[in-house]
Amino acid sequence: MSMSLLDEVKSYLENTSGRQYKVWGPSPNRYLWRMLMLSAPNELLPLQQVCMRPDNSIEVGFDHFPDIGSTLCKLDESKYHIYMRPSEVMRSKDPDARKAAKKLAPGPIKDCEVAEKAAKKASSKYFSKEDVIRVDFDHMGMTVNFKAEGLTDEEVLKEIERSIKALSEAWTEFLKWYYSEERKRIYGKGGLKREPPYLRYFIAEWPPNTGNPEKDREIVKDVKQKLSRNDRVYTPKGLLELKNGEITVKKSRR
Repeated sequence: MSMSLLDEVKSYLENTSGRQYKVWGPSPNRYLWRMLMLSAPNELLPLQQVCMRPDNSIEVGFDHFPDIGSTLCKLDESKYHIYMRPSEVMRSKDPDARKAAKKLAPGPIKDCEVAEKAAKKASSKYFSKEDVIRVDFDHMGMTVNFKAEGLTDEEVLKEIERSIKALSEAWTEFLKWYYSEERKRIYGKGGLKREPPYLRYFIAEWPPNTGNPEKDREIVKDVKQKLSRNDRVYTPKGLLELKNGEITVKKSRR
């Protein structure tokens, strides 16, 4: 990529956003160059960053949404008081995972579902594929990544422009939800009034099925340790308990 293109990209970003950008040079194993908006308001986050990775791919977008990113990745420190990875819930193959997770943390999971829907819609419109815009559900970031190898400077600039248009459309859709009264109501009703005397965990798939038997055994071992400490471990199939050293799903009382 020529220096003239870097100037063109910087000019395009600054003219489109009305903000200033700083350019960084190579950072080992992270990027060859990086352009970052010095101060990005919520509505301009899709234009926050453009960088070239060591594999000659270009990434456009933003890593996290400051307003809620710190909450999503630390739900145990929120009013929901539960250790849960939204990304694991959203990517779980268990059809009941989201429903079960919503009972424990309705607001955050709804946020993720709205972001997912908006990203798929914009991806389909601009790229004819649903999965081009990647959503980081643990930090509420949105990015587009494309290979720059073999592209002319003009083609790279066009891809950056297309990526920003797609991201902006998806993000505008999410912000409508973020500022909505419906979201305020959901967050107003959810959560616990006080921190419970035990730790709470949610596992999106049970039994674990990571594709790695050794990792699955480690997960089972970890769950046994949690249950032996009287922690609460929730799954899409129900609350787990330890009986005679074996993990079982606790039968619900009717």
